[in-house]
Amino acid sequence: MKKISLAFVILNFLTALFILVLDSKPILAQPSFDCAKASTAMELVICGDETISEMDAYMAQLYTSLRHAPGVDKNALLKSQRNFVRQRDQACARSGDALNCLFDWYQNRINELLA
Repeated sequence: MKKISLAFVILNFLTALFILVLDSKPILAQPSFDCAKASTAMELVICGDETISEMDAYMAQLYTSLRHAPGVDKNALLKSQRNFVRQRDQACARSGDALNCLFDWYQNRINELLA
């Protein structure tokens, strides 16, 4: 019986793993809403960009965490979130560069929520 070295087994395993990784489809980021039900121009842009989708999901996580934090004025937080969405959509629809506009708006909102 032929002996198989550990190095040979590891090399074959890593080769198979590498092929599997190359062949797999990337998992796209999911925003905080269902992209199948996206109805506004900005929702469609968000769904079409992985970075913006990730930012939207992260912002939503921060918002949800704050809503459950003790001592937070939930009504004021809800109002500020609704204002953010309305103002973001209006500004980015007029911007001529929706992706960069959304990136800036999300970055600013995330920083506000973290403050």
